[in-house]
Amino acid sequence: MKSKLSAALAACGGSERAGPARPGIERACPMKPSKLTPSTVVLVAALSALGAANANADVMYSYLGNDFTNVSGPYTTSDHVTLSFTLASALGDNLPLSTVVPLTFTITDGVNTFTNTSQITSYFALSTTSVGSIDTWQIEIDENTCCTSISTKSLPPFDSTSQFDQGVVTDTLGFNTRGTVSVAPGAWTGPTEISGVPGPIAGAGLPG
Repeated sequence: MKSKLSAALAACGGSERAGPARPGIERACPMKPSKLTPSTVVLVAALSALGAANANADVMYSYLGNDFTNVSGPYTTSDHVTLSFTLASALGDNLPLSTVVPLTFTITDGVNTFTNTSQITSYFALSTTSVGSIDTWQIEIDENTCCTSISTKSLPPFDSTSQFDQGVVTDTLGFNTRGTVSVAPGAWTGPTEISGVPGPIAGAGLPG
């Protein structure tokens, strides 16, 4: 009859030649290393890449203004200011009026369109509510080569001089034409997370 030690060693794939267990210390069966198939490695890499992309995702804010009520030149009462911009992270809650520098932006007044890559001067000042929504703002875009500009502003005391959207075009003779709407602020949406596009994963072509 085999001893209890022999039976235990046999269950672990060993023998009594390994020597008796030391007093007070239990002999445990050694763990066999698990084998990772190529498909398992690819799956782990993909999940890791996805988690990193989500953690570093940019956010977008968008603004849709109301139609202009006073127009001249190329502007019509169907034109309005539309804006979207991205940041590396959300603005946060209860932000006092602060200047920010967007990663990217696009703004149009129905006649002109500018982006962060245009030859322009830009100014963004924003504040947020207790839930992180934009509630007051002053955004001005001026073309550097002349005087064409787009602006949207909604600041206290919310009168015609502190709450308006405007597009301005200056011709070669220096005359301005414009479209404006006062005391009728548009609406903001965001922050909206921008989903990143995962890059190629090493080993994705392995069989299995």
